[in-house]
Amino acid sequence: MNQKFYIKINPVYQKLKQAETDSICIYLHAPVGTGKTSAVEYYFRNRSEECQWLSGADGYLPEQPDFSTALGQGKKVLVIDDISWITEQPSKNYVLSAIHQTELFVVLIGRNRMPAWMMEEYTTGHLMQADERDLWMNAGHVEKLMKLHGCDPDKETAAQIVKDAEGYPLGIAAIVMRMASEGAYTKAVLEDTRLDVYRYYDYAFWNRWKEDERQLLMCVADFDCFDTDLAAMASADANVPELLEYAHAVGDFLQRDREGNYRLRPILKEYLLWKQELLWTQKEKNEIHKRASLYYELQKDIPAALRESGKCGDEERIIALLIKNAEQHPGTGHYYETKEYYKKLSEECIGKYPVLMAGMSMLYSLTLQPEESEYWYQKLCALERECVADSKRRKDARSRIAYLDIALPHRGAVKVATILKSVAKLCQSRSISIPEFSVTNNLPSVMNGGKDFCEWSRIDRELAKVMKAPIEIVLGAYGVGLVNIALAESAFEKADMDDYEIMTLLDEGYKQAEFKGKTEICFAGLGVLIKLHVQRRQLGLAEQLLSDFEKKVIREKSDQLLPNIHAMQVWFSLLRGDHAAIKQWVSQTPNEFTNFYILDRYQYLMKMRCYLALEKYDSAWNLSECLNFYFTRYERHYLWMENTLLRAILSYKQGRKQWKELFEAAYKTAESYHFPWVIAQEGMAVLPLLGEWAAAYPELDPKEDMETMEITGDTEDGPEKTKKPRKRGRPKKSETGWKPSEEFYWLVKKKTDAQACYYPNYLKREMVLAEPLTETEKRMLQLHSSGYGTKEILELLQITERTFWFHNSNIYKKLGVKNKSEAILAAKQIGIVN
Repeated sequence: MNQKFYIKINPVYQKLKQAETDSICIYLHAPVGTGKTSAVEYYFRNRSEECQWLSGADGYLPEQPDFSTALGQGKKVLVIDDISWITEQPSKNYVLSAIHQTELFVVLIGRNRMPAWMMEEYTTGHLMQADERDLWMNAGHVEKLMKLHGCDPDKETAAQIVKDAEGYPLGIAAIVMRMASEGAYTKAVLEDTRLDVYRYYDYAFWNRWKEDERQLLMCVADFDCFDTDLAAMASADANVPELLEYAHAVGDFLQRDREGNYRLRPILKEYLLWKQELLWTQKEKNEIHKRASLYYELQKDIPAALRESGKCGDEERIIALLIKNAEQHPGTGHYYETKEYYKKLSEECIGKYPVLMAGMSMLYSLTLQPEESEYWYQKLCALERECVADSKRRKDARSRIAYLDIALPHRGAVKVATILKSVAKLCQSRSISIPEFSVTNNLPSVMNGGKDFCEWSRIDRELAKVMKAPIEIVLGAYGVGLVNIALAESAFEKADMDDYEIMTLLDEGYKQAEFKGKTEICFAGLGVLIKLHVQRRQLGLAEQLLSDFEKKVIREKSDQLLPNIHAMQVWFSLLRGDHAAIKQWVSQTPNEFTNFYILDRYQYLMKMRCYLALEKYDSAWNLSECLNFYFTRYERHYLWMENTLLRAILSYKQGRKQWKELFEAAYKTAESYHFPWVIAQEGMAVLPLLGEWAAAYPELDPKEDMETMEITGDTEDGPEKTKKPRKRGRPKKSETGWKPSEEFYWLVKKKTDAQACYYPNYLKREMVLAEPLTETEKRMLQLHSSGYGTKEILELLQITERTFWFHNSNIYKKLGVKNKSEAILAAKQIGIVN
């Protein structure tokens, strides 16, 4: 090492110094090119005669000097480099013995993390370790290095070099050396530097690897993450487990997580892809992608299988995979993820396959392009007419047409009952067979799943009797338990059935779906049950039910349900006012502005509520505009009510007068269906709007006398007392001629009041202290929240009444509140008191 150009890296230097002072062995490990050996050489630059250097690069230690002899020769330091390559047991034993030599300062250098055979010494405290984090370079180091090489030590350039090289010492050194000859830092310098690093890798480890190791690592270089099965199929090598284990043991360039998946470090991944380009033909690369595509297909990961087939340009296989994907319903079929592959196919090619034509129609409908969807539907109908009678192709086309008649999202649900009956007859006569069709789209709802069935709720009991048989014939396993759950959901929304009757229906439907049906239908039933528990102030029970169901979903590998399960979990966080959980979830959700996809609608509506809670009003309004367009055009009445109410709440918070118009529009629609919950679920957020809106109708004045009626219910707080309004005269008509139903209003008011009382932090702004509370103020708040009165607090804290009111005033000011109850609520929200 030329010490003239070495820059001292303090963290590793200090660890070496600490280890020597404490007379303990140190193991320095990091990937190739991080300057491990150079750091040790620099540390002992003035004591080289005291150092004995050994290397295990050959897999063993050729020299194994006696420790006492070394000390007698004045050697006080033993450095053993290339620990990672040692596989011979006697050499390992020598290293283990060296670790225990207290009279020698022993430094071990390797590329991989703590080897298993050294772990006992580490856990028993006989050695400490330093890693790559102690060797990474920062902008200050780069400036010094630039100056040593005769370059202008510009801070901005140094920072850019650190960013481009990610602090990697070898990359930074190579860049600066190139700059010294080129005169400036350019993209060309950065690109040439990569080649310099790659050539060093040829020397550092490529030439040391055996041929089968090289081939395996090049085979997996295309994958961000892989397991032994994928590596084995891609490489067609039966020895993959042993090779990967060896590669993981001898170097830190291959990392393994707890699930057994491997990842290559980015710099090594780039190097291996570069070697691929140099050494492999296109045919050889294509073979890897073909085998990987088959692996992903077997794993039912169609998007990944398509990606691999796309890389090798295998159109025949792309068509086969798209057909396989189109056989599934939108909830499990990856339509959105496969759209780019559909678009790469010509119309002529798609027109040969009824299943792909149906897939195109469904894809366009899912991406808010109903005209294009109908275009492909008509082409499919034309194909069906042209086909020979009773031919397999015609039967396939007819089946696809029947499927689209029921399932196309943009068509609404007006004629679905009639279509289901006629399709059921065709299925019974075996004229057609319907592909998979789910009415939930992975949402926790039947009424508001694949279609909007609000209209059906008007005559739900009658429909349940006549539609049960057709539904089970057409939907097969997806129809098992569905009718009971749909009836329970309709009853819950209309509040026209006893809670226990609803629970009984849900329990029957859930069990039927669990034993003979589909997990998606179970989720729909659970979604209704959870809303029922939330309405009854049983949030803890609701959370436990959803947590248990999530484990079931993971166990059964129904991963398509997880995003909406997580969205429901964030609803619990919204009810609690847990802003940390809300922020974390929002950062992980789909970006509605770059990829708006209607199957993510449940997440979008939950995200809009999060935006309201986080006071991101512009983002909330933009999202609501996208949703309003979709809900209106696709006749999603229930979702339209939810969105319009949230738009009204947003407008109210912003002080915009249009809130009344929006609120009344949503309220009128909810009343027409007799759906109090769609309003009441917004609780505290909608309560002030409901009060101000009702003030325009004297007969709805909440100040009027009430007749008391006691109703017993099993809430967490025991029996619940509610009030029933007296009958009044005919209500006042609005300008449009509409008049609110007094009975419906008081039902909504009762349920909204309960929600507001149960979940006062719902959509509340995040509380932030203007300045920290003193210890006395914290103790006062804790006593207030525990129910202590003023006199008791004076005695407990031993303060005067004047001091008490002084601290009280400060508490209110810092919390931004007006009274004690608000202060206690704010303190709980922030976490100051329990």
